[in-house]
Amino acid sequence: MIALDTGTVSVLKEHRTRQNEERLEWGEAWTTTGRIFTHEDGTELHPAWASELFSQLAYQAGLPPIRLHDLRHCAVTLAYAAGADTKMVSTMLRHSSTNLTENTYTTVLPELAHEAAEASAAIVPRAVSQTGGLPSVSQEGSSDPADSGGEVKGLVRRVKNGRVPPGARTRNLRIKRSSSSRSRSFNAGQRAWMVHPERV
Repeated sequence: MIALDTGTVSVLKEHRTRQNEERLEWGEAWTTTGRIFTHEDGTELHPAWASELFSQLAYQAGLPPIRLHDLRHCAVTLAYAAGADTKMVSTMLRHSSTNLTENTYTTVLPELAHEAAEASAAIVPRAVSQTGGLPSVSQEGSSDPADSGGEVKGLVRRVKNGRVPPGARTRNLRIKRSSSSRSRSFNAGQRAWMVHPERV
């Protein structure tokens, strides 16, 4: 069983009404096949005829060259875009397993992947920066955003005057890296002198 939206069900009901009228007009010449889509006399539609008619309609509508079977892929893409899970899509396609569905149809469109990335990023809370730059990772210090701007300006003035407060850490990663390297070199030399003072 395939779940259909109300709009599609309404169109199918109208088609059934027209088909019943055609059956009455043809009378005994009507061919009963049990098919939903038939010729006016009730006979079955040949797949090649249906494909050719679809190609003509697509061309008249100004669509790019597509096959009738491509509508199946289009329906799956729209289902994924609407938030349907793989199990539901697999059932709709009557696949033997969800693995077949995943291996065939999980190549989403770039805009769908972009929307998923934006939705994921929107979940992560972020602090608003007063300077318009990236939000600060550390939340230590004053809880008033206005005070934080004054503290930074004061720290900059003290650094320019050569008075760096104790414990102040630089945010320049290159300076951190070089400082750490000098510290490791000093500690290594100190250990070597303590173990083998005659080699130093």
